[in-house]
Amino acid sequence: MIERRSSTAGQKLPGSIRVLTAHSPFIVWLCVGAISGFVSAFWYVVSRSVDSGHVQQARVEFSEMGFQFGEIAAGSERTHTFSFTNQTGIDITIGEVKTNCGCLASGWKGQVIPSGGAGQVSLTWSTKKNASPGRLRQIAVVRFEPEGIPPEKLTVNAEIVPDIALFPENLLIDPDEASQELRIERRILTPRNFSELSVDFPSGLEVVKVSTLENARIYTFRPIGSSVHLHYNSIVVRHPSDNENKDSVVRIPVAVAESRSPVDFVPRSVTLSASREASIPGPRTHVNVISKSGQKIQIESCRLSEPNANEAIGCEIIEQSPVSGASFAVWLKAIPDQRIGRLEIDIELEVENGRRLKRTLPLYLLSFNND
Repeated sequence: MIERRSSTAGQKLPGSIRVLTAHSPFIVWLCVGAISGFVSAFWYVVSRSVDSGHVQQARVEFSEMGFQFGEIAAGSERTHTFSFTNQTGIDITIGEVKTNCGCLASGWKGQVIPSGGAGQVSLTWSTKKNASPGRLRQIAVVRFEPEGIPPEKLTVNAEIVPDIALFPENLLIDPDEASQELRIERRILTPRNFSELSVDFPSGLEVVKVSTLENARIYTFRPIGSSVHLHYNSIVVRHPSDNENKDSVVRIPVAVAESRSPVDFVPRSVTLSASREASIPGPRTHVNVISKSGQKIQIESCRLSEPNANEAIGCEIIEQSPVSGASFAVWLKAIPDQRIGRLEIDIELEVENGRRLKRTLPLYLLSFNND
């Protein structure tokens, strides 16, 4: 009977396996040491990354990131100072401040700012060059040293306005008012002030008086003749500003309000020939006073605004009728003195309901020579 045995029983192991078995404690120790070193290196890298991330998260903290200048007059400049605290945990300095516009200048001190210390950055907005009116926004980027500290972005907003202000900004002509005012103020006082101010009134508006104050000029004006053509027109104000490239030009839109007066005059102005060749007495110019409401109108007086003109110019009531209304005549009685200034016809009226009115019509004289 044949006996079967295991093929490995009593056999010798190969040499390489015998060496491994003999030195197994050393191999185990070597493997454990390698794993331990790998783990230590891993935690070192992680800890350094965490510390580095902590430094990068620390920032410079500004008390405000934006500022509203409001209105800045063309030709002037305004400055605002931003304050900050160093929260990085290290000493820092301001490396540079970059702005997106040449109109915005920056200023800062170059000293070292310790951890927890405070610093400042000033921004100056100048409108002395190429200042276009409107609402604008400018940006400044502040960079710090050493590298790795995040930069900070500061913003400033302003509305650039002309260096002259007009009151009112939109003009509503009231045909029932004897006169109205336009006030022009300078936001920036310079030695020139109003010496080079130019104001162009459209035809249909006449300047009666000009008053100059320290920081303002007031124009008193009145509508003359028919004011219908004043629609879609404007008063143009020009003034050399401190802006190096162009003057300040402002336009005031003009509109005409509906007349509330119960009477109207046809025509609304009177022109007389005052030349040497004019016939004396001259032909009469009739002015009709028309009731808008159909009420009876009574002319109480008709006179010239300048007393000296009454010797040369006549004004006489010629008709009072409840049907056709009232009328008066104006004519040249003599050659007027050239020194006579602005002329107006003052008419006092009484309407049927007892309301008393005073209206003024402009009177124009054609120029003449004293020779």
